[in-house]
Amino acid sequence: MDALGLTSGTVSVRLDRLEKSGIVTREPDPASARGSLVQLTGKGLELFDRVAPVHLANEDRLLSALSPAEREVLIGLLRRLLSSFESGTIDVAASAGLVLEPARLARARRQAVGLSDHAGCSSPRWSRAAGARRRHRGAGRPADLA
Repeated sequence: MDALGLTSGTVSVRLDRLEKSGIVTREPDPASARGSLVQLTGKGLELFDRVAPVHLANEDRLLSALSPAEREVLIGLLRRLLSSFESGTIDVAASAGLVLEPARLARARRQAVGLSDHAGCSSPRWSRAAGARRRHRGAGRPADLA
């Protein structure tokens, strides 16, 4: 948690709020007396399906200033940075009772259950046209997603 700049109290308060809102469930980790297993509920998965496309569309907007070639250069640089500290992040998570996976594994798991990590396509139900209609009606603002 130190590497993330969060105290255990901060994480506990945030998890308490998410649990009270019905977004996650927490169960004791049988492998660790101090750890908890946190899992998204159905409501949490629905929220993710609404928020992810908005986030990915915003990411596309932010990257629109770069040409495809410049995006590829950025991807390579970010990949190099990630690989340089990825193992340290996993160690920090384990000491906090959490499990973090490399991005490639997380992406494979999302794709295995029919979810996409491409902008505008967080689930098979999502289409760019439907997303544009939702954003036009105001969906996607932080107040609408809570």
